[in-house]
Amino acid sequence: EIKNNDDLTNILKVVNHLDKKLLAAEIEQLNSKDKGQIENALKLLEIGDARARAMKRGNGALNRTQLHIAMQDKNCPIKKVKALLALYPDATNVADNWGNLPLHCGMRWRAPPACVKAVLEAFPAAASRACYSGSTPLHYGIRFNAPLESIVALVECCPEAALMKDRLPPSGQTPLDYARKGNWRGRRHAEAVPILERACKNVNN
Repeated sequence: EIKNNDDLTNILKVVNHLDKKLLAAEIEQLNSKDKGQIENALKLLEIGDARARAMKRGNGALNRTQLHIAMQDKNCPIKKVKALLALYPDATNVADNWGNLPLHCGMRWRAPPACVKAVLEAFPAAASRACYSGSTPLHYGIRFNAPLESIVALVECCPEAALMKDRLPPSGQTPLDYARKGNWRGRRHAEAVPILERACKNVNN
């Protein structure tokens, strides 16, 4: 009989070393209360393994979380992002070696708007966070032509970001500057101009 948490802990220490078929047979011999405790413990172990995988860093020297990496996929399934958020919610506030949060990656690599919104909802403050170059997720979104729906979501969350300047040469630029003039490749996000202009006006009033 399992009498306390110590008994359960001792079982968990050896459970991974048992043959799965043997373990299943042993569980069947337990009374219903103990069987339920063991099955719940196994589920917790599986969740722990999944969480450990979600927390694992990747992308080599960039040292990005699995959420960063998922947000670099322009076809990333929203189910994957929600699963990662559930397993490791603090990942939304983890910066890579360039100071980028997962939201920066989502805007830089044009992740689906649903994924951007999920990450933004989980950590709204990310909308105003700048990486080491002074770029916010909104800067990235404008410079790399992120979906307009994602741009709108960021502006609605943090209209002040439309006025924030980066630290890239020749001089600090705001997202509105990039939308009007284009990035270093001459690419403009013309659709975003009226949205950013309205945000700047509201912030200044």
